Amino acid sequence: NGRQIAMAMLVYQSDIGEVWPVRLTKSDGTLARSGEPVDDRLTTLATLEFIAKYSEGDLTPKLFACPAATPRAVIPPYNPLVASGGLNDHSTWATAPSNQQPQYAHDWTVPKEAQANRALLACRPLTATSTTHMSRSTTRIPVVYADGHIADLPASGTGTGRRTVALDGSLYLNAHLNRDAASDDIFADDGTPSQPGAGSPTRAWLR
Repeated sequence: NGRQIAMAMLVYQSDIGEVWPVRLTKSDGTLARSGEPVDDRLTTLATLEFIAKYSEGDLTPKLFACPAATPRAVIPPYNPLVASGGLNDHSTWATAPSNQQPQYAHDWTVPKEAQANRALLACRPLTATSTTHMSRSTTRIPVVYADGHIADLPASGTGTGRRTVALDGSLYLNAHLNRDAASDDIFADDGTPSQPGAGSPTRAWLR
């Protein structure tokens, strides 16, 4: 599922001119316009909803439920007007209950020159102490990279840096170290948070 989402993002990037998809979102799920505050996590959810819309049916809502997660979320239909810029531009997924939200964290600050080892998507944990989203064991998590390949990364409870937010809104306790970016925490980024395209080409801040 994650690979299909990443490949759709790559298609968008190719169509639009090397710009990754992003739909900046406020805390109420509406479009954040210039100068308005942006909610990082809701921007992820709205961006995933936008890429589902952009795929014109190729990406169904159920693809946004991570197959490694238990239980899997039931994702509602996307708003066909999301990212339209109009009065009805509201993200359905950003304001859905937690058990209906996409089960992926995504770093939408990814720059156009992102390297193949740049983490792009990862299964989002259900709760702060959840391990049910992990792959094959309780010590690894499936991650999709900017070129579409997938690899499992080791989990560590001792990592430092900003952590992602679980579906229930809590801060996830276990850090996931990115072996392709030295000892950098996969959920940390030395780029510019909340700025599309301003992140590191090698390190990810998965929201």
